[in-house]
Amino acid sequence: MLASGDCVGSGYTDLAFTESNAEFDYELPLNVSFGAAYEFGRGALEVGVRYYGESGEFELFDTDTKGLQTITNATSTTSTEVPFQPTLNSWRKVVNVSVGGNYQLNDRFRLHAGFNADQSPVADPEASVFRRVDLLGFSTGLSLTMAQFSGALGLGYSSGESDPVTVFVDNEGNPFKTSMSVRSYRVSFAVSFKFGEG
Repeated sequence: MLASGDCVGSGYTDLAFTESNAEFDYELPLNVSFGAAYEFGRGALEVGVRYYGESGEFELFDTDTKGLQTITNATSTTSTEVPFQPTLNSWRKVVNVSVGGNYQLNDRFRLHAGFNADQSPVADPEASVFRRVDLLGFSTGLSLTMAQFSGALGLGYSSGESDPVTVFVDNEGNPFKTSMSVRSYRVSFAVSFKFGEG
């Protein structure tokens, strides 16, 4: 069941939908990815590219069931059936790139670092249920290798902010917009120990 209400002055508007068999259609955009690596002396470089194709507007949620709209004011209450407005979505074309590498500092330690772009394929955040947040990220780490012991420690950070999106319109018709910021901090580690000779 989906319901919403709006109170204005001396009146109140209530809208309710009840549907147990709504259609959900999530169309995946074309997704192509490839990568390449180059090794040299004491290190290596890697590049990865991911492409998302664009698509036209499609209905994410839809149903033929009508909702019940009830309007109450100081003198009367009226109820009418209203059609469900489909939830729309569309994809835009984006290309995301990631670059990383490692370098052998000495016989035991190896340094790692990388950068990545993570753009959102959401085409129109004003018309979509999804927010569009384009992220940029960086990671670095250090790994250790000994005769029987090995370990690694990595740190990562990514951030991005969405465009302002209209959440609702007030009684005077002025849009109320909000934006969303994303900050992500990551810590990863691994430890291994080899027993015996072989």
